[in-house]
Amino acid sequence: MRPDNLHKKERLANKAFKKAEERVKKGFFEGAALAFLEAAKLVPQDKDPEYIAGCLNNAGSAYLRAKKYTEAENCLQDALTRIKKILGNNHPDLAGYLNNLGTLYGDKGELDKADKYFQRAKKLHMEVNNPVAEMITKNESTLQQKIDYLEREKLEIQAALYQSKKLDYLGQMATMMAHNMNQPIGVIRMTTSGALSDVDEKLFDSSTELKPLLEKILSQTERLSQIMGNFRNFARGDRTVLSAVNLNEVINYIYQLLFDAQYQLDNIVLQKDLAESPIAHSNEWALQEMLISLLSNAREAVKDKAIKQVGINSWQQDNQAGFCVEDNGDGISQENLPKLFTPFLSSKNEGMGLGLYFCREIAKDLGGSIEYYPASLGGAGFKITLPAQQDNENDAPI
Repeated sequence: MRPDNLHKKERLANKAFKKAEERVKKGFFEGAALAFLEAAKLVPQDKDPEYIAGCLNNAGSAYLRAKKYTEAENCLQDALTRIKKILGNNHPDLAGYLNNLGTLYGDKGELDKADKYFQRAKKLHMEVNNPVAEMITKNESTLQQKIDYLEREKLEIQAALYQSKKLDYLGQMATMMAHNMNQPIGVIRMTTSGALSDVDEKLFDSSTELKPLLEKILSQTERLSQIMGNFRNFARGDRTVLSAVNLNEVINYIYQLLFDAQYQLDNIVLQKDLAESPIAHSNEWALQEMLISLLSNAREAVKDKAIKQVGINSWQQDNQAGFCVEDNGDGISQENLPKLFTPFLSSKNEGMGLGLYFCREIAKDLGGSIEYYPASLGGAGFKITLPAQQDNENDAPI
């Protein structure tokens, strides 16, 4: 290229560069990016590669301020590749390029990637009072604030989901208990109605029949009171305190309280295989929530089967204890297996898809885990593993 043509292109490049700077000052960021790119094109590739890399970096920064993330990423990555070829991988001037990429990925929400670029930039530019170092530190602080905000938002969402699921548990309990309460209420109604008829017909002998009658009514009212007390305890129970919990007692309690009548009504055969006194270091109320969810899911899974079977077993081995719930339903499809414990995955029309997600969260909070496996009954199986109560933990089993 002739020298006069070269000088002409350089003058045009400088003119385009100044135009870009003016557009940045006026807030016309996309137009500024285009002008920076024009300046880069006007300089021959081998004449001033560092100038070209700087133009591309400026163009990427302008695109970033215009929220044109794809264009910004293309320019910034191209600029970084070019400047590395010129300066090497450890030159302090790379820090500005890395900082822009960190800012880009922070804005896109790719926080881990953003942090890596900021850390690399910070390592290259540690000079005191260096403007680039100050900018990197400021951007890194902004990124951390964004991470902290997202963590708080995640916790708030999780708390809202948990409250929703707790209301779901309470709704299930209320429905099941309403069914269970019908029996004592029916006994009281029949007993008092029969006694009143006998009184009207002067057949009631108060000397021999009054005391047994009152005792029968009293026993049924005590049963109703116990059911309501259990409901209140479940609603108010502290899920944070860990102690020795007899898993068999929790299993039998929840099944008798909520599922016995329902399973009989639906002709579901429950198969129990309980180990001898498995004791977990856990929380009674949290375990009740998991059992309610798993036994409800099992009931739903077998409802359309000609023969309906649900199995539950408990176990203890070394420093672990736990229980399994199985059914002879259709199991979990291969498509749903990878996302089985994610929120809002539900095969039930009326379900929210939170049950298994919160079983996993509860198990994790208790220091344990939940795993899916193909059940021996033919359907889905879920294994809960918990820390066993150690000999030096002296809490009495619940």
